[in-house]
Amino acid sequence: MRIKIIFFAQLRDFFGAEREMEVANHATIKEVVSSVFDEPHAENARGFPLRFAVNECFEQQDKRLKDGDVLALMTPMAGG
Repeated sequence: MRIKIIFFAQLRDFFGAEREMEVANHATIKEVVSSVFDEPHAENARGFPLRFAVNECFEQQDKRLKDGDVLALMTPMAGG
């Protein structure tokens, strides 16, 4: 199945703004993130705490994805 991944904040520096990716049917967010962060150029991003959204709704990493989903990866935000 095909999903779109959008990267925010510091993650854009490592991965760019977005990409489309083929993943296994019913892959979890955790599985997709693990695959993305295994890329050699992602070494310095591996320690970041992450938040996840699927189709603009925050989700936990055990959420199963569907074909056409948009997964957003971001670092936690703080306001002031």
